[in-house]
Amino acid sequence: EIGTAAEAGGLKSGDRVRGIDGKRIWDFQQMTEVVKENANVPLHFSIERDGQPLELTVTPRQTDGEDDWGNAEVHGMIGVSPAVLG
Repeated sequence: EIGTAAEAGGLKSGDRVRGIDGKRIWDFQQMTEVVKENANVPLHFSIERDGQPLELTVTPRQTDGEDDWGNAEVHGMIGVSPAVLG
């Protein structure tokens, strides 16, 4: 999406995230957990694009919100969503 941290870091629609900072990423939920915990911290993404490996640096942008109990919470966001298969 235009203007997101993902776009700024070079991620494109269809990219498959294979790892972040040397750790294997198995699913979208695992990726979002890493991103949420690293607001304003450059993360090194290992991706696959068109069958080829590629390394990118993406810095999650800080967003403010609330946890389940209404307490202030800060987390990172890059602005991506999982692929819809079907």
